[in-house]
Amino acid sequence: MMTKVGRYIVESTLGTGGMGQVFRARLVGVEGFTRPVALKRLTPGYSGDDHFASYLIAEARIAALLRHPNIVSVLDFDRDETGSLFLAMELVDGCDLSRL
Repeated sequence: MMTKVGRYIVESTLGTGGMGQVFRARLVGVEGFTRPVALKRLTPGYSGDDHFASYLIAEARIAALLRHPNIVSVLDFDRDETGSLFLAMELVDGCDLSRL
């Protein structure tokens, strides 16, 4: 897969839901700095829809306010080169809830 979204390199798909997709990605910084992240984006069919974009904006705003050991941290919220929104979150390795 290895596509670029802003300062992030998308490595693989972690999951797809009704309106969004979550990817395993890497933040790439200067001097070889990297950090693994989970990157959430709207599915291509919804990425240009302002109504669905407002849901992702609200999710980013609310999630950024939450601080708890059992909730992943929001690291970044931005637009890519095409103007599509994305949300970068702390990546926690493990199985998903449906497997558990």
